[in-house]
Amino acid sequence: MSAARKSLFVAIVLGLSVSTTYGVVLQDLLAGETVTHGDKVFSNFFVIPTGMGTYTFDPATIEVAPVVIEGNLGLLFAGVSTGMSIVSAGPNSYIDVLVGFDVTVTDPEWSISDIHLSFDATTPVDGFAQIVETAKVGPVIVGQIQVQTPPPSMSAEMEFLPQSYTTLSVVKDILVLGGGSESSDVWSFTQSFSQIPEPTTLTLLGFGLVAFLRPRRLKNLGAPLAVALAVVGVLGGSQSVQAVPLQTLIDTNGTITQQGKVFSDFTFTIDSAQGRYIASAAGLDVSGVTLGDEDGIRFAGALAAFSNLQPNSAVTVTITYKVTAPAGVWLTDASLGFNGAVTIPQATATVEEDIFANGPLVGELAVAAPTPLSDHTLLNGMYQTLDVVKTVTLSGGSNGVASISFINQTYSQIPEPATVGLLALGSSFLLRRRIG
Repeated sequence: MSAARKSLFVAIVLGLSVSTTYGVVLQDLLAGETVTHGDKVFSNFFVIPTGMGTYTFDPATIEVAPVVIEGNLGLLFAGVSTGMSIVSAGPNSYIDVLVGFDVTVTDPEWSISDIHLSFDATTPVDGFAQIVETAKVGPVIVGQIQVQTPPPSMSAEMEFLPQSYTTLSVVKDILVLGGGSESSDVWSFTQSFSQIPEPTTLTLLGFGLVAFLRPRRLKNLGAPLAVALAVVGVLGGSQSVQAVPLQTLIDTNGTITQQGKVFSDFTFTIDSAQGRYIASAAGLDVSGVTLGDEDGIRFAGALAAFSNLQPNSAVTVTITYKVTAPAGVWLTDASLGFNGAVTIPQATATVEEDIFANGPLVGELAVAAPTPLSDHTLLNGMYQTLDVVKTVTLSGGSNGVASISFINQTYSQIPEPATVGLLALGSSFLLRRRIG
């Protein structure tokens, strides 16, 4: 199909899609249903709600409907009834909801290049509402955008992602803070994606474009099109076990097990705090995750400093835990990612991590808003047990907001050296027999 005819076909599909698709209740999507919209499939939905005080969020009352926004395919999250709030925090309360899903482009000639987000929310002068969206490929965060009120910033977009992708894992964090005497509400939000031809398709189109333009001496080429040709090998989503409140893990000396790795000995300490902030072990959930080919844990829930409500608000906390690999396995690498977000350049949101093995420091990681949101380190050796110390710092500056709503921690592993030796001997034996 020619490029012109392809564009016409896509335009026709986009024009019809609003009338040929329908909404699905979010609760059903959490049970495993998917949404197919044009050439995109939305799947692997999950939610993690946490909060304190009086708040509302019910997946059974939220409809997820396919929409077309300025020619881009996407989803609308809204109440099943007109005028229904989908996330609400009452006076002196807050709620933080992680909503995640995967988006996959089924047409092999196209891939996702941009992400777009908008929302409808109302807050009193002493309240706050925000959505921070992160796009991930395995454990690596490749893009982030945010909207919030106040100040009014009801829509945002990212042009371009570091490269184009056929699959993305999207995590939206909805943080709603009620005022002193009034509630704050999110009424709806929309998500859409722009896409471009796959790099191989673009290359072929490029050859045709040059052939077409050369007789015209390359006149009127317009702005150059930058295309990243790197290809990510593994586009893994996230799978998680049942979340457990961090405070419960601390009180009961509980553990989280993910693919054989055991996470234990959790602690949470507020080192310093001032002004208006959120920081509580009871407001954080911990769950196991698999991101790409790495297994680990996720801390989900709000940590925030609101200098927009009280100037120079800040909080620093320390989170510690132990990770133990299953027998016959050694931990070799560690990855860290988060969705830290700030509303003004002077605000800060950081996580600094030290990793110890039987005393000595064997690895360090650090992430910060707005960058870097992901970090990876090769440990100084191979270990079965590690002690991890995370220092989380949030400062809203003079009048901004700093927030974090998830921290992902994953590890790479290899078989222990003795097992590797046995595997090598076995491979050598098989090769010798084949050669003989």
